[in-house]
Amino acid sequence: MISLPLWGGQGRGSLFAQDDWVPMDEFPLLYPRMQKATIHYGMFTESTKVAPCNIHIGTADKEHTLYYINDDGTLMETSPVNVRKVEFQDGVYVPVSAGLFGKIVHEDSVGKVIRVWDLDREKLKAHKLTTHSSTERVDLKMKTWYVPDKSDYELPMKVVYYFNFRGEIFEISEKNILSHIDQKRRREYMAFTRSAEIISTNESSVMKIWREFFVKY
Repeated sequence: MISLPLWGGQGRGSLFAQDDWVPMDEFPLLYPRMQKATIHYGMFTESTKVAPCNIHIGTADKEHTLYYINDDGTLMETSPVNVRKVEFQDGVYVPVSAGLFGKIVHEDSVGKVIRVWDLDREKLKAHKLTTHSSTERVDLKMKTWYVPDKSDYELPMKVVYYFNFRGEIFEISEKNILSHIDQKRRREYMAFTRSAEIISTNESSVMKIWREFFVKY
């Protein structure tokens, strides 16, 4: 139970939730403190709820979870599949799968470009690291700014991009892109990625693909 539902101020809109923050093993969350946000939910009829929120980046065997503080002070949790979007002050997060949230970094008439900041589970397992998944372990730390202990360590993270093209969401990969663009432009795309030095984890590269092969679809 949390009796003081405090939250942090506005983030700075950087690649990560905050420039100087990396999720820690003792606090594997997107923000170092609860943030005031608007949760949109409901399958057929949309409802909203304003509450202090944070996103747990998961463990070796579990993906993202949205934490929020209920009106009675209870710490609640839900998976991305139950949420339409979460509007934080520094950006909007949407589900890209049943287990992952991503931040919208671009939106236009044909769709959205979404960036997922996720736990690198392969590195986590390779180095035999762990994260805490229980809400009870992070409950007390959520009321104040998290201050790492000497024994705490930064978690290995990775950036993955997704496209929401005309309502269909898919991870950016050569296979997925080739299956979604006009067949007549597949050779053009292969030549484009070589000449433009496209890197799938680089946002400027991702935006070049989006504008050239999806906006100009």
